[in-house]
Amino acid sequence: YEALGADIVYAENLQSRQEYEALRSSLKGETLTMLAQLQLYPNDEDEKRRIQGAPYTIDDVGDMGYDLALFGVTGLQSAVGALQGVAREFFANKGIVTSRDDNTEIVRTMASFEEV
Repeated sequence: YEALGADIVYAENLQSRQEYEALRSSLKGETLTMLAQLQLYPNDEDEKRRIQGAPYTIDDVGDMGYDLALFGVTGLQSAVGALQGVAREFFANKGIVTSRDDNTEIVRTMASFEEV
């Protein structure tokens, strides 16, 4: 990467912390590095084992020697999750989003009309 003139080395989808650390240690100290990751929520034990330790916190990323941390779709994941929850409530109640005890989080976190 460095020999080809890369301004930054972008590390994504490595399979373990050790792989991220090995990549970082193979580069010059002054080479800028970015660790990008998705926040995955595995459904079963096999998938949990495959995702070894990720996601990493900002402190973890710094401890591994990376200069930047990219959480590129975390906001999108949160927004889609909120939309899915509201859609379930909307369809279950024929167009009404209620404040029943088990759904108060949806109603409490809804943006006001002015915010939209």
